[in-house]
Amino acid sequence: MSALSPAPLDGAAGAPIAAWMRWWSSAGAFGLVGLSGIAVNQALLAALVSGARLNYLVAAVLASAGSSTCNFLLTERWVFRGRRRGGAMRRFLGYSALTLGSTPLRLPILYVLTSLHGVHYLLSNLVAIVAVFGGRYLVSDLLIWRQHVTPNLEVNVTE
Repeated sequence: MSALSPAPLDGAAGAPIAAWMRWWSSAGAFGLVGLSGIAVNQALLAALVSGARLNYLVAAVLASAGSSTCNFLLTERWVFRGRRRGGAMRRFLGYSALTLGSTPLRLPILYVLTSLHGVHYLLSNLVAIVAVFGGRYLVSDLLIWRQHVTPNLEVNVTE
């Protein structure tokens, strides 16, 4: 082993680092899924406001429902594929509730930026989505796709 090579970590010392790396990996994948969802959300929002002539706040709620469905499918298959327990419908309903629950946080941001400060509604929507990203990841990670932890009941007795 050279002086530039890191010393291999044994199981105990490497466990926290491995857990930290898994967390960052899933957070990064969640972010990539989120980026694709932003594209879907923005396209739906623009179509609903420009094409269907809906109010931008109503359209934002509908666009979120559409993009969240796409995000759920990608998150289920890619980000948390190893954590699937229970039924997919239960996770989908939880993810949908998360979308609905984050709406009271997003809509005021969208309204204030667009109606009070004259920012284009698509740019305001991006700001609002980014503002709630971290909370959505934490709820997804800790509640919807919660890891099943098996307690270690092994006892080491030394004399």
